[in-house]
Amino acid sequence: PEPRSKILKWEGSKAAGPRGGIEAMLPTSAAKACGSGRLVASRETGRRSHGRAVGRVARAGSSLRSSNREDDLRVEEEVDDVELSTKGDEEAKDGSLESIASGLANVVANPASYLVAAVGVAGLASQFKPNALTVVLLSALPVVGLTAISKTEAGENIARKVEEEKKELLPAANRQELRRAEARATSPKLTAYFGESRTKLDLGADHLDGVLPGDSGFDILGLGRDPEAGATDNGGEARWRDGAYAGTRLGSLFEAELLHARWAMLGAVGALIPEALARYAGVDSIAEPVWWRVGYSVLHDGVEINYAGLQGFRIAGDKGILAIALCQLVLMGGPEYARRVGIESLEPVGIFLPGCVNYPGGQLFDPLGLAEEPAEFLEQQVKEIKNGRLAMLAMLGYGAQALATGKGPLENLECFLSDPVHENIFAKLAG
Repeated sequence: PEPRSKILKWEGSKAAGPRGGIEAMLPTSAAKACGSGRLVASRETGRRSHGRAVGRVARAGSSLRSSNREDDLRVEEEVDDVELSTKGDEEAKDGSLESIASGLANVVANPASYLVAAVGVAGLASQFKPNALTVVLLSALPVVGLTAISKTEAGENIARKVEEEKKELLPAANRQELRRAEARATSPKLTAYFGESRTKLDLGADHLDGVLPGDSGFDILGLGRDPEAGATDNGGEARWRDGAYAGTRLGSLFEAELLHARWAMLGAVGALIPEALARYAGVDSIAEPVWWRVGYSVLHDGVEINYAGLQGFRIAGDKGILAIALCQLVLMGGPEYARRVGIESLEPVGIFLPGCVNYPGGQLFDPLGLAEEPAEFLEQQVKEIKNGRLAMLAMLGYGAQALATGKGPLENLECFLSDPVHENIFAKLAG
């Protein structure tokens, strides 16, 4: 019989032919793969013609599948690019927030910020005269600010980042401490201050082994002996970060001595500066230049405390002692809490301190990098504790002179220089 032809039209995704014909779920683009958008299949009697038609459709399907795979790959690549771009934008945003939070934490935690803030608050107070509650709240800003930063998502990311960085930073800090221990034992200059060969008093203080700076073997009352733990046991590799002899009576006493020494050095200089400005620089804006008279004048004479023209303490109300005490409590509460927590107290806000509780180090507490050189750092420790002990004696002397003469330390010095025979402690005691 005569061969018959039938035009198979691609409609949507289905091709239909006579008697059910050849069916394939193909998109419209398959027609383009086959030529002009139509597939003409001659249905001849015999398998041969039918096989050629099936072969054409099979090849068209194969070409289509290849085309579809390429399209899918392109779509997947575009989606990946969009996801990577979005992820990059989010990471950049998070990184910016973390940088801002870390920068704020470093500023707030820096000891210099407290001095700048105190002067700023005093200056603002002289202009705007806020009430005592406002000043107390301003004093709480450093502690509140650090706490707020640590509770944010950026702060939590910073804390996790520090934990990761500690895997490298902590071993480096341990190696630095080992270098200091080696320098303490081998440096000819340092052996005069540390170890068994140091200069010391032979008073039977065998619990003092020369590890601490300024250890001269002086403990005649045995206050540093610990009946429950050996004072020479300083713990494991990282135990040094808790301070020398952590957990022992000797360690606690050394920490207390170091803190008092540092406060005394500040106090000894601070007691002299107002009196020196009033007596020798002609500064008359200081209401009461003699250190021990300040509190008395505020309580009994109604003096309003000014310093270099800044009437900061007038914000405290009539007398101001309560407000000043509250401000000090708030300001010192944060640092004292951090000290009790330990050397890791600032890590929640992204600050890693490479030293120990007594000598934290890092950019906050060692901006000049004195701790980098082991021998220099150990020598500075000795100088600090020696000057601190002199400052504690000086403050004791200031107090004794004030009780005996009712004068300031500089005025007492002038009196002694003008008449050493009669203006001295022995003459005062005898008279």
